[in-house]
Amino acid sequence: IRDIPGDDEAKALIEAIIQMSKKLGKTVVAEGVEHQEQLDYLCEVHCDHVQGYLLGKPMPENELFNHANTLI
Repeated sequence: IRDIPGDDEAKALIEAIIQMSKKLGKTVVAEGVEHQEQLDYLCEVHCDHVQGYLLGKPMPENELFNHANTLI
């Protein structure tokens, strides 16, 4: 994920993985999303779920609920 959206080879590989996973009925989760451009691209290619510092850094459980409430 770190090389998108600028690296065309990385984009081709990600798109192939997403297409193959969809055909196999699998859910796709992209890890390591740190920039808005990466999130925008993954949404564009229909990635099911994303995880990374852009959405939230590792935190204790008690902070998680407060953080989640700010996203709603």
